[in-house]
Amino acid sequence: MEAGLVERRADPDDRRGTLVRLTEEGKAAIDAALETHVRNEERLLEGMAADEVEALNELLRRLLASLEGKVEHDGEAGAERGAVADG
Repeated sequence: MEAGLVERRADPDDRRGTLVRLTEEGKAAIDAALETHVRNEERLLEGMAADEVEALNELLRRLLASLEGKVEHDGEAGAERGAVADG
């Protein structure tokens, strides 16, 4: 189903590719979704004190860093396992 939120056109620099960009309707949909998301975040955090929100932010930063490191580490470990299995 065509919602009209994106437009596609051939990449003039690479005939194998397609360029995709938001239409004005697509931009409006993203803006509306972002506003709804921010209001929901504010609603979820309204019962917390400022220092609690900051503590939560720090914990989430640490979690994200840990997950990013795990993805990098798992990728390296997988490559090492592959090299051993091939050898």
